[in-house]
Amino acid sequence: MEQKMAKEKLTLIYQKMKDERFNGEIIINGFWIIWKFSENISIEVTVDNLHEEGYISVTYLKQSKSTHWHPELDELYDDLLKINNNNLFGVIKKKGFLFRNHFFMMDKNYWESLNVKRKSKYTVL
Repeated sequence: MEQKMAKEKLTLIYQKMKDERFNGEIIINGFWIIWKFSENISIEVTVDNLHEEGYISVTYLKQSKSTHWHPELDELYDDLLKINNNNLFGVIKKKGFLFRNHFFMMDKNYWESLNVKRKSKYTVL
């Protein structure tokens, strides 16, 4: 029963992404949405009904770096939409004491609040 509900939710998200004409190539493969966002960014999405959360994994293929997070189910599509609209994007921290060469997603509003010196610590993908 849980798997059927998860598959239905995933199919609805997939269809919404297709209807909204998300960038890149999107396919559904079993219990995963595979989204080739760009030449260098691949995104995998699934849902976990048992824990009522989603799972988004973003891989920067050029350097084989990845990150992931577990949004609430009602936030899952919004996160995907933010990625599609470049309001949530990948960065690699290239300078600093902690987390150097660490890949993660950054919110556009936060990015815009940083001064030039802080921005220079990151490479935007």
